[in-house]
Amino acid sequence: MSPRASIESARHPVAGRMRTWVLRAFVRACVWACAVERLWRPLPGHRERRILVLVFGGLGDSLLCDSLFRRLREHWPGARIDVVTAGFDAMWQRLESVDGVYFARLAGQTTLREYAEFIRRIYRARYDLCVEALAMMPLQKTLPLLPGVLLTASQAPIGIARPRRRGRPGGSGGGITHPIRPLAPGRRQAHETSTVLDALGIRYQRKANEPSLIRDPGGDNAAGAIVRGGWAAAHDLVVGVVLETTYELKRWPLDNFLELIRRGVNEGLKFVVLGLDTSHAKALSEVGSADSVLDLSGLTDLDLLMSVIQECDLFVGADSGPVHIAQAYGVPTIALFGPSNDAEFGPVDTRLHTLITPAQALSCRPCVMGPCVMDRSCMYLITVDQVHEALTRLAGTLRERPRRAEPIERERTEPLQVLGEL
Repeated sequence: MSPRASIESARHPVAGRMRTWVLRAFVRACVWACAVERLWRPLPGHRERRILVLVFGGLGDSLLCDSLFRRLREHWPGARIDVVTAGFDAMWQRLESVDGVYFARLAGQTTLREYAEFIRRIYRARYDLCVEALAMMPLQKTLPLLPGVLLTASQAPIGIARPRRRGRPGGSGGGITHPIRPLAPGRRQAHETSTVLDALGIRYQRKANEPSLIRDPGGDNAAGAIVRGGWAAAHDLVVGVVLETTYELKRWPLDNFLELIRRGVNEGLKFVVLGLDTSHAKALSEVGSADSVLDLSGLTDLDLLMSVIQECDLFVGADSGPVHIAQAYGVPTIALFGPSNDAEFGPVDTRLHTLITPAQALSCRPCVMGPCVMDRSCMYLITVDQVHEALTRLAGTLRERPRRAEPIERERTEPLQVLGEL
């Protein structure tokens, strides 16, 4: 909790508890109203098993839930999987392991009527299993209470979630029947969502081709026009680069990236720079001309960013959402991991992707989000020579064979269903 949030909680402890009590009472009232409605408007029948999964996390964390969805489908063939999440619409559209999505953005003022309709839709969907997969939710508004809201609203006979301070396992519909307690981030040997499968007695496995994304013709055509429609020829090797990460601790120094790009340009490679941060535009212009370095920072939404990544022959970056997207599209990737836990987030297909970590053995890593006990992040211990050697090796391998075919030919047979929104 941030210092400000702590102060606010200390100032208004009674108000916070009152808000929690009121919301829980409101949810129970909504469920009771749904039960009454059911008397004259029966719930729709369905044969397939229905699973509701709560996913609140970063772009890469959400994408890595793909393995969870696929293992659940393997265990229950024909199951329908719906997700409650906060954003990344374009990513969910391209994730074929999900059938529908509820967006709980909670931006601005959400009315009680909107809450009631959201709860009603979940209740009437008749879920058999309600799962809290990722819960990296900010301690603001009603988001921390959302798992309990969904468990109660779904009335699912099986509920898998982290017990809260006041949470109690429940045996009937709408409670936690399978409490989970993930290990601390630095101690995990698999993705956090593996605890969900452990609770069900299902073996977790992240296969070499997971996560996997499907294509979007509209966005892909636009990206092709940008990258291959005049800037890069068919025989050019295009290297995608993301310079930023969500947390400063995981970021590789900008000077290192600039030196890597300078060396690559001298060797005939072309670079596409992606991300949101536009502060490095001048520095990029000094390491290569516009013919060699295409800076798209701040110019792409998520949909176009994903399509541009598909057009790349290689991708380089620290642990971040774009790096996981590149891997999901089968683009050979050089992933730089310092504080990040490579056992949880690192690439599985080590023949296609290259994982680079600090050469020195550090007892403190992975610390994931710190605090760092060194003078500076261990990302500084990853040298330009290490990354350049990997880039040269992969580029040489690609030059020896024709440019890879379109990596993903699959498209959604049916559009992703948006089931509700707050």
